[in-house]
Amino acid sequence: MAFWKKGSKVSVNTAPVMEDGSVGTAADVEAVMKKYDRESNTRIWEGVPKIVVTCILAIFSLFCIYVTLFASWLEETRLTTFMAFIVFLGFLVFPVKKGTQKVNSLPWYDIVLMVLGTGAFLFFTCNSISIQQASRLNWYEMAIGIVGILALAEVCRRSVGLPILIVAGCFIIYALVWGLNNPSFGRRITRTVGQLFFT
Repeated sequence: MAFWKKGSKVSVNTAPVMEDGSVGTAADVEAVMKKYDRESNTRIWEGVPKIVVTCILAIFSLFCIYVTLFASWLEETRLTTFMAFIVFLGFLVFPVKKGTQKVNSLPWYDIVLMVLGTGAFLFFTCNSISIQQASRLNWYEMAIGIVGILALAEVCRRSVGLPILIVAGCFIIYALVWGLNNPSFGRRITRTVGQLFFT
């Protein structure tokens, strides 16, 4: 595809031209995308791990279709199961920082965050009825809610970047300092966690 600009023919959608005048390769394009596009910076899976990750992603897609069209689950169960999958896949697909990635590498701290974050949402999935009927949250439910919120925030940072996290953080700070009518700071934390995670 080409267009005319000031009497000269300029091509678009072509391979990048390097500083020495040579044409770049697909690897060059991928390197540039990983550097500047947050969503292009994903883990590199090859061989059997790639097949496993692809199957997990396909199962998640089928799960979403099934739950949306056929399942009659409670809303709390549907949404928290969906979020558990999102947190699990977020840590599986997106590395902690941009740059070159090791092939088939998942660091231990990502496994810990994946298990804790996914477990927090699955806890709510399994106990949604009793949590909704309770008049107040227990201390361990508060801790689970905080872990779930922090894990989701980290997945957002990895997949989208800091801007959306800064906006969400400003709203949380507003809720903790000015936005809620509870007199004590502890009650404001309890109410904020309850609203963000357990509703």
